[in-house]
Amino acid sequence: MARAAALPADERRAQILDAVAPVIKQHGRQASTRQLAEAAGVAEGTLFRVFSSKEELFGALVERYIGAGLTLERVDQIDPTLPFAERLTEVVRILIGRSSETFEILHALGPPKEPDAKDRIAFRDHMLEQARQIDRAVTGLIEPDAKQLVVSPAQLAELLGGMVFAVSNPMLRHFRGSQPMRLSDEPESIVDLLLHGCLVDSTRTAEGFDHLGAEAEALRKAARSPATDPCSVATSSPGTPQGQSRQEQPDQDHSEQHHPEQDHPEQDHPEQDQSEPDQSEPDHRSSTESAAAATVN
Repeated sequence: MARAAALPADERRAQILDAVAPVIKQHGRQASTRQLAEAAGVAEGTLFRVFSSKEELFGALVERYIGAGLTLERVDQIDPTLPFAERLTEVVRILIGRSSETFEILHALGPPKEPDAKDRIAFRDHMLEQARQIDRAVTGLIEPDAKQLVVSPAQLAELLGGMVFAVSNPMLRHFRGSQPMRLSDEPESIVDLLLHGCLVDSTRTAEGFDHLGAEAEALRKAARSPATDPCSVATSSPGTPQGQSRQEQPDQDHSEQHHPEQDHPEQDHPEQDQSEPDQSEPDHRSSTESAAAATVN
């Protein structure tokens, strides 16, 4: 009997990751090598020829779910001949599944080690690129029906992702506790609201908001304005305008120091005032870094 051809390395890795995901969701980092190998249907030695360690396997599993690859595979399988609303419903179903599966994996594995600033920025850039890839794929599914819309396909793709996040994100539901979600997270519900709005009669009788014009203006502004790094805010000291470092401020500060009796005659102890920014700075950085770590986790 002829031996089956070996899978390409990437497909082999993906197959193993999909097979071990339920075990990791259940046992987290406590999952044994034997449990993982049995779930994947391979010997333990084979498992560690594909992944050098359990930690590498865990990292690859997280990347498979937070990355765009698995989502793009699923979006690519949507039948482009389906009616428009059904295509969007399938997209929403995939996005909800991605959000739910990612949350389950991250929750099972626990919080990651505290990243440094460089790693945090790299992670942010990576996730933005993953989101762009998914947006492009969803936009492509919408484009054949662009003439039916008052928004562009790209705008609708953004709306779709935003509504899925707002209504079905597991982390938001977790923080709501026992407070019920009033909006259904069923894919059909989200698509119905997105396409038909909240009015009983959603047929326009007059010209509505110019969504396409608003998009064009936003793109023009983005083209004129240089991109700013939001992470740079964390390096500014309290009271410093965004993008201006502490070294770029001192003209005003030096003038005040040259004539303290004129500008601040009531300050008998200027050394106490000079120490205040240093006291608040660690708290500023700590809160920013905590928020970033919470976002990653």
